This record gives sequence, C-alpha cells and structure tokens, in this order.
Amino acid sequence: MSQRVNVFSRLFIAIAAKRFNKSENIILLFTALGLIVAGHIGVQRWTAEVARQQVVVEPLIPPDSMALPAPLPGAGQVQAALPGPVIPQSPTRVRRDPFLPSRNPKRQIKTVEPPKPTINLTVNGILWDDKTPTAIINSKVVGIGDIIFGKAIVDIEKDRVMVMEDGAIQTLYFKK
Repeated sequence: MSQRVNVFSRLFIAIAAKRFNKSENIILLFTALGLIVAGHIGVQRWTAEVARQQVVVEPLIPPDSMALPAPLPGAGQVQAALPGPVIPQSPTRVRRDPFLPSRNPKRQIKTVEPPKPTINLTVNGILWDDKTPTAIINSKVVGIGDIIFGKAIVDIEKDRVMVMEDGAIQTLYFKK
C-alpha cells in the first residue's frame, strides 16, 4: 500500500512540475472532461437505481366511508413506483400518508383564535379646533382617521371622542 501511495505521489509531483506543450494540454483537458462526464453518468445511474428501489405508500381510505372500492388483485401489498419486486405490507402495521390530516378526532389540530386583548382607552385631553381637532388618548396624540390599538378615530368633539372597532362605534368621554 505504501509503495502505491509513493508511486502515485511521485507521479503527481512529476506531472505538477512539468510544463506541457499545447497538444499535451489538450489531451489533459479532454481526459479531465471525460472523467467529469463519466462521474456525472455514474451519479445519474445511481440515483435511478435508488429511485427504482423506493416504495410508494398509498393513502388509507377511512373505515367510516360509505363507498369502498373493490379490492385490487394482490391487496395487502404495496406496489413499487418503478418496475421491481413487490414488497408485502405487514398486516399488523398500517401505513398512512404522513402529509394527510389524521382521521382520529383526538389527534386533529383545532385552530382557536387567541382572544383580543382588551385595552381601556382613556381620553387624557382634547385639543379643539374647528378644522383639525385632535385628542390625547392613552398619552398619544391622535386625529380623525388615525388608528390606536386597532380602533379607528371616527369623530372628535369638544367633550368626547368616537372610535370604531369591527363596525361597532364606542364613545369615549373626556372627564375634566
């Protein structure tokens, strides 16, 4: 083994140290390209062989279904994706597609929207002007059309502010 390594290392050093002429460079280039193409073809054949060995798992039909299809010949066996051997399925272990939702009601994901936080809005002050009235709500200056904590300012009057959330209008009074 050490003699082989020594021979290959000497050969590599000799090739690396040598200056090649134009025809030798072309030969080296085509040799390298041939090795790359051969490696690419080998990888393609290997991936095709691996794909041929993969098993396709059919989704299960729910037992409570009204119309069950007729059993296929060779039922209880999983068919291979590409021509190849038929692999029998274990009768005790049932396979299902993991990307389909579970039929078991205990395992189904229930989506529940989190409750909206209730924020009490208090009017700290109103800056009254006929053209552009503004209000100070929870220490923030707002005008008509602004949104504060998900509520839109609809109207500002001298003693109250009207806000709207989800179509419901609420009136906030300014207490002096």
